[in-house]
Amino acid sequence: MRWSYLRRVGLLLLLALLPGCKGCNKGVSNAHEKPLPDGTVILLRGTNGYGAVILHNQRFSGGLPTPKETLEYKWSLILRNQRFNRVLQTPEETLEYEWFFRSDGQGTFATNDPKVLHGTVTKPAGTQWSKLITFQGFSVEWSGNTDGLGWVYYPHDFHTFNRSAAWSMCVTDRTNLEGINPGDWRWSYSTRPPFSLTQERNWLKGQLGSTPRGR
Repeated sequence: MRWSYLRRVGLLLLLALLPGCKGCNKGVSNAHEKPLPDGTVILLRGTNGYGAVILHNQRFSGGLPTPKETLEYKWSLILRNQRFNRVLQTPEETLEYEWFFRSDGQGTFATNDPKVLHGTVTKPAGTQWSKLITFQGFSVEWSGNTDGLGWVYYPHDFHTFNRSAAWSMCVTDRTNLEGINPGDWRWSYSTRPPFSLTQERNWLKGQLGSTPRGR
């Protein structure tokens, strides 16, 4: 019985590697493995150059049921028409970020360098593009986690192979961009999130018919 289960899992993993596998991404997210705190430096590499993003003021509120209680009564203290309703609020996610860009990849993102472009963007809640980090041809999906934390998403999930992408990403452990050369060998760029046992478990549950608990 044990070997039968292992063969089944092995077959599913093999199918995941095949292009065009229908439903093979069920329960899998292309989010980075952990939510990122404010101040995190993210490096991007695209066909037109290198970019960097620093996250600021990530906010997430709403989305939880808010009780509304009403009551009618007569002076005789006979209670009538007591009501208790729950109204689901729409989550509000806001973000500020700094972006930096240079097309040559031959130096740092020092803002006094004429080859470096720089800007600051505020994404208010409810706007059409409020969940996208966009600048100089880059477009990175973002979503809120809690105040001060947010998810960023790679172009593809872990099980997507043999597909090109317009950009790749490197999530660093830095909170200061000073001295970072995006073309340096130490920065590893990827179009897919790193391997995660949690993601694999969710994917297998989805393939075996369980309800996945992904992001």
